Amino acid sequence: MKRRRFVNPFQGGLLPELLHSLRSASILLNENDIPFVVIGGISLAFHFPQYPTDDVDLAVLSESNVPTSMEGFKTVGKHMFENRATGVIVDIVTFKHIDVPLDLLQFAMDTAITYVDNATNTTIPIATSLAVFGIKLTRGRIKDQAHLMWMMRHGYKPREEDLINIGVPEERIELYHFLMKELEKEIQEEKEMGW
Repeated sequence: MKRRRFVNPFQGGLLPELLHSLRSASILLNENDIPFVVIGGISLAFHFPQYPTDDVDLAVLSESNVPTSMEGFKTVGKHMFENRATGVIVDIVTFKHIDVPLDLLQFAMDTAITYVDNATNTTIPIATSLAVFGIKLTRGRIKDQAHLMWMMRHGYKPREEDLINIGVPEERIELYHFLMKELEKEIQEEKEMGW
């Protein structure tokens, strides 16, 4: 199984294992004409280069687009593949698997930023900050909340209307308000402690 590593993939700090796995998975999906978008930690690292991550998360629109096997990868779950050469996990998910509205994942795909890997000339679509924020807010898991706090701490605070317009359920806006208040408390506590 993978070793946990924390890297900066888009500012020269990418561990070779993570880059190899991102490239390999992207090449295979592109060769099979499977539309996908990079989400999760890799997409955060694209927008916020200091963000640490250790795996690759890709999203596709339907279950039929999730490969049953991938050359060079060991299947370790219905949506999870371990790169045989690196041990890095690549998770290929659908909107149902991550429990977000189809419209939100479609927005992530439609507005993706096209990153071209120079070494392989591979096109890698990466979710925008707004799409990543919307997906993580909709999911709302503890890990997602930590990611949202991290994004907000680094200056990214999207408008509520924009979140609702891209498909974030209105009831999740309450979580956004809660997290903003928690961040304000954290920042105040840090000031009081002289950080």
